[in-house]
Amino acid sequence: KYNSPEMFKNALLSFSAFQMWSEDGYNKAKKLNDINLNIEPDNHHSINVTGWLLYQKVLLGLSQNPQEDLKKAHKLAAGVLEKHPDHVLSIQLATTMETQFGDFDAACSRLDKMIKLSRMIIEIVSTAEAQRQCGDYKGSIETFEKAFEISPHFSSWIKVSYAYALMQNGDLEAAKRYALEQSKKEHSYSRGNAAFSAMLAYIYDNEGDRALAQQYFNKQKSMKDLSLIHIS
Repeated sequence: KYNSPEMFKNALLSFSAFQMWSEDGYNKAKKLNDINLNIEPDNHHSINVTGWLLYQKVLLGLSQNPQEDLKKAHKLAAGVLEKHPDHVLSIQLATTMETQFGDFDAACSRLDKMIKLSRMIIEIVSTAEAQRQCGDYKGSIETFEKAFEISPHFSSWIKVSYAYALMQNGDLEAAKRYALEQSKKEHSYSRGNAAFSAMLAYIYDNEGDRALAQQYFNKQKSMKDLSLIHIS
C-alpha cells in the first residue's frame, strides 16, 4: 500500500486523527495525508483519504462550498475505482457521496460487492455503515456486531451508527439499553457523547417520559458538537 515506513506511519496517524471527528483532528489528518501525497501523488490510498477528508470537512462545517466538496470527493472515489475497482474504502466513499446526493440506486447497487470484498476491520465497519445508509438495518446491525467481535475497541463512531441502526430498525428498547450503557463513557469520537444523549432524549420522549427526555435533551444541548448529529 505504502512504499516507505514514513508513509505508513503518516497514514496511521492521519487515520487516528480523522476518527476524532473534530476540527483539530481534521487539520492533523489533512496535514499528514498531504505529506504522503507529496511523496507519492498517485497513491490511491492517499487519494481516497483526500476524498474522506473533504466529506469530513463538510460535516464539520468547515467547507465554504459543501456541494462542490462532496462532488470532488465523489470524483476522487470514481477515479480510484477506475484503476482499482475492488478498493473497498473507495467503493464506500462513492456510496456515501451518492446517498448525500440522493442517488440511492447507484449507491446501494454497490453493497453486494462491498460485503463480498470486506476483510479488514475498517472495511467491515464501512460496509455496515453503507448498509445502514441504504436502509438494510438488519444487515447493518449484524455487520456492526461482527465488527465488535473482531475489534471491540474500534472508534466510537461505529457505536453511534450501530445505535442509530437499532433505532431505525424499530428496536427502541435495545437502542435505549445500548445508549444508556454508552452514555456513561467518555468517547474520544467528538460527536459520541452528545449523540447518545440525543438518542435517549428521543427515545424517552417517544415513551412519554417527558422529564427524562428533557434531561437528556438539555445534556446534549450543552455539548459542543450537537449541530453535527444526524441520522442519514
